[in-house]
Amino acid sequence: MRLLATALACAAAIGLVAPTVPEPAPQDGPRPAAAQRARSGGDLAWTTVGDADGFHVLAARESEGHAWRTVTSLSEPGIETDRWIGNACLTASGRRLVVVYAPRAFTNRSELFLRGGFSAVVDLETGAVRKLPVRTTLAYYNPGCGAGEEAVLTQAGDSDLGQTRLMSLDTASGTLGTPVTVTGQLTSAVPTPHGLVAAGASRVVRVDPDGSLRTLARSTGTPFALHPDAEGGVWFMDHTHDQVRVRRHHDGGTRSYAVGGTGHVGLSPGTGGRVFLTGLPGDRRIPETTAGRGSGRVHCQRPRPGSPSPPRRPPPRPARSPWSTRRTARGTGAPTDRASRP
Repeated sequence: MRLLATALACAAAIGLVAPTVPEPAPQDGPRPAAAQRARSGGDLAWTTVGDADGFHVLAARESEGHAWRTVTSLSEPGIETDRWIGNACLTASGRRLVVVYAPRAFTNRSELFLRGGFSAVVDLETGAVRKLPVRTTLAYYNPGCGAGEEAVLTQAGDSDLGQTRLMSLDTASGTLGTPVTVTGQLTSAVPTPHGLVAAGASRVVRVDPDGSLRTLARSTGTPFALHPDAEGGVWFMDHTHDQVRVRRHHDGGTRSYAVGGTGHVGLSPGTGGRVFLTGLPGDRRIPETTAGRGSGRVHCQRPRPGSPSPPRRPPPRPARSPWSTRRTARGTGAPTDRASRP
């Protein structure tokens, strides 16, 4: 049974030219019996964890004493595994989670890792699941959410097909946009009001509908951790010697906002198009806070004494990160972003 399931899964992994089997139609998956509807009020934290039964989305609300509940559990019929793995990102409303998930064994097959992950949109309020008719990469940067209710899904294929395919997603309706195919490798793609933005070789680029690229900012090495904000800017990080820089591109210009040791400074998106600078930057060029809820500018969040250090960011290239757990606080609290990689 396990061998048959693995063979069927391999046959279902799509390429950038054409799928080998027909894609399933969009569907609204049923909530598991253990899923509970959220009560309104207060901040909402979320996290994901995988085991042999599925890739579980958990949530905890302030008004409920931050008691964790299962929102939904994602898996696919006929596939057996010791653990389901995946990545997720939260839309700006704080309501919808875009999830890419798969059996852990998919990381052992290049074509499955690059474009074999299942995709779904989860409503954190109701637990409703909308499964999408597309298979995408399990790399750490996929999916990518913007400063609204849009997201980008990536099919990687630079290593075997010489191309990368990007697909816009309207999370409210579950509608996928026309795929954009780009020659070579792009990572960390996100939606912005001016089009898709992604990381290329030593630059941040805008991706036109015909697949052509326009350089927005030069970087030291491949940029990573791209996050759009409510003002139309795009935050990102890059490496400089043994440190990382936090930078922002906006209105045709790019400036640096902070520098810190690798693994000691990071960026995390919040609701309403906010972006948070986390950790302990050695050189910070921003105020402690910015006025106005929903401001696109970065908010500085210092760790509390005794709290764990910010997570070490993945290397600035597609890494095989088969399991991630992310946790985001909704409302006035600052989010945290934690990734666990074997």
